[in-house]
Order: sequence, then structure tokens, then C-alpha cells
Amino acid sequence: MERVNFDAQGEHSVDLLKSKAIGKKKKGATKVRPQMVLCELICTNKETFEIRSGVKGILLEANEQLASNPSLITAQPMTDGFVAIVQPKADEIRRIRKEFKTKAQYAKLRQGVAKKHVQELFASSS
Repeated sequence: MERVNFDAQGEHSVDLLKSKAIGKKKKGATKVRPQMVLCELICTNKETFEIRSGVKGILLEANEQLASNPSLITAQPMTDGFVAIVQPKADEIRRIRKEFKTKAQYAKLRQGVAKKHVQELFASSS
């Protein structure tokens, strides 16, 4: 990972590092929508990826460490490499819970994705 750009420009973007949630009611927190760009990841091969919120809610925290140490996102993705903490709205939490899959449903879904990917690989090589 070469760089994490929190200053991503676009129709649905927000500068995460300027957002500060203060107090119990999270005063000053930035409201986020599912398509809002939280940041842009710039890889060493110059490929870029937009990281979107995915849910409607409020931004509680952005990981400022990524600006100075972008390798955290790949080296420690489950701890110090997080992009942001977003608190979803209550109705969003209910909607998300309805979409949860059982372990068996998820395994079946992943199997279908893997199968499709293999088929695409063989189709493109012939």
C-alpha cells in the first residue's frame, strides 16, 4: 500500500480527518450514506480503490494513523488498520440483521462465487 487518501474527491466523498464526533450525542459527527467515499487506497502499482461507508449513519472516528502509515491497512486489517468507525442508524441495523446469513448459507454463497470466478477465468483464457 502506497498511500491512503482521506481527501478523496467525488460526488459522494467526505474528508474524514476533518470530522470530529464529540460527547454522548456525537455532536459534530459527519453523517454518512452507503455510497459515500470514506477514502481512496492507492497501491504501489498505482491501482486505486474507493472505500465506501456501506451504511447510513454517523462517523465516529477515522484512523489518522493510515495517513502516515498506510501499510497498516494490509499488515493489521483487523486492529490498527481500520479505516473508520461508523455508527449505523437503528433502522439500518435492523435492515442489516435481516440480511445476515447462517454459516451454511454463507458457505453456499461463497461456493457459488468461487465457481463463477473459475468459470470466468477459463472463459477468458480460451
